[in-house]
Amino acid sequence: MRASAICCAVLTVTFAGSAVAKESPSFEMTWSDLVGRLDALPQLQEARFLARAAEAGVDAVGQVQNPEAEVRLGSGMPHGGQSDAFEWGVGLSLPFDWVGPRGAEVRAARSEADACRQDARLTRRSVLGRLAGLFWRIVFDQRLVATLEETESQVARLASMIRLRVEKGEARPPELPRIETELERVRIDLDRARADARSERRSLAVVMGLPDGVEPRVHAEPVGWPAPCGRDDAVRSVLAAHPRLAAAQSRIQARDAMVAAEKARRIPGFSLGGYFDRESDRDVAGGLLQVRLPVWNWNSGGIRRAEAQRQAETMAAEVALRDLVAETGEAWERCVQGRDSVSRFETEILPRAEAASRAVERGFELGEFSLIEVLDARRVLLDVRKEQIGTGLRARAECTALAVLTGGIEDVR
Repeated sequence: MRASAICCAVLTVTFAGSAVAKESPSFEMTWSDLVGRLDALPQLQEARFLARAAEAGVDAVGQVQNPEAEVRLGSGMPHGGQSDAFEWGVGLSLPFDWVGPRGAEVRAARSEADACRQDARLTRRSVLGRLAGLFWRIVFDQRLVATLEETESQVARLASMIRLRVEKGEARPPELPRIETELERVRIDLDRARADARSERRSLAVVMGLPDGVEPRVHAEPVGWPAPCGRDDAVRSVLAAHPRLAAAQSRIQARDAMVAAEKARRIPGFSLGGYFDRESDRDVAGGLLQVRLPVWNWNSGGIRRAEAQRQAETMAAEVALRDLVAETGEAWERCVQGRDSVSRFETEILPRAEAASRAVERGFELGEFSLIEVLDARRVLLDVRKEQIGTGLRARAECTALAVLTGGIEDVR
């Protein structure tokens, strides 16, 4: 993995040892499973076919033009009362108009092919980024479902305890509907989270072209967040190897070559050939030289058009450069801030909320706190856990965007 990828890539997943043999409605997918299916996606196939078409265009431009053949048929009309005679002739010529601009046109076609190959790389990065975003949304949806299931179990146990206390006369009757109301609220959140997870899994199945009815779960083991590289290093990594910039430079080179090709069309074109004519009183054979003279048309319009297109490509490359620098800086800032937020939740906020909730629950069992205080503490803990999951998802999304820009996501296999 490249140094920039070590710094900036944030997609750390568990790779499966073997592929899934049979896809069932509940089978599990890892990130390596998704990457293994990547080449079958229509977006990448389209990009590959476009690249092949551009490569074939190089051969098409470099081909020598076919010779031109002609056949002349006619009836001779002699003077002096002689009879009419059938006359015919044949000719063959080789055009050489293509010789002047051929070299420049071949260079232009090769540059366009290079640009299409870079476009295919960019498409792969984009698809990987979208898949990574969907992958991590499902991961965090599943984590939220697990958190809410645990909370539901805890609240259900608390409700059972309160019900028993009410029946024994050790608790006030209004406490039972309060805890049951809280339990129903948790169950509503759980149902919503399960629906979101199902929706995301179905979206993944559609994107990956899986059979109808399949809702794959995803499996990942996020480890510690890697220390991010510096902002300047991230920008340099993007400027050095981003396929969008490489494609823009290739298209500038293609336009440069087209300017040269249009200028070469000013050179007089010519054709060489021979002919044979059978006339009524003789046979005629000879050679042929045809010359295209640039008298009125010096291709000035074509040259101006090619030069303007070259300037447009230059401006497009400048736009791409500025956009990528801005996007990289923003993604780096958001990724670093999100990583720090996740760390603070894990080391400071969540442990304090859990400790406070446990203390209140112990106090409730000893009669030191009321049910309202217990419910408040549990709501705070649940909100903190949900916020932690949401913060982790946002941080993963931002760092995935940075990995797409720097190329770190291409190193994930």
